Amino acid sequence: MVCTAGAGTVLGALAHGKPLVMVPIASDQHTIAAQVAAAGAGRFRAPGPSSASELREAFRQVARDPAHAEAARKISVQMHSMPEPEAVIGSLEKLVGA
Repeated sequence: MVCTAGAGTVLGALAHGKPLVMVPIASDQHTIAAQVAAAGAGRFRAPGPSSASELREAFRQVARDPAHAEAARKISVQMHSMPEPEAVIGSLEKLVGA
């Protein structure tokens, strides 16, 4: 997946175990891209103009390195093992005294 590291796009890709190449351009995208890269599930390029060849090469590097796919898969497993929102409502209500 090649994207600007928007939260929804990143979470969607990781939920499916897909590694990312990210070019953040605004707001929290820089932090999200850095976190994904630190987890090994992708790479990001500093903001600024990117040529098609630079993005293509980054994509090839991520696609060829099985470590990125494995890290993305592990995150996917973690995401899918989280409880459904309904399962935590009671615990949240207890925390806030509802």
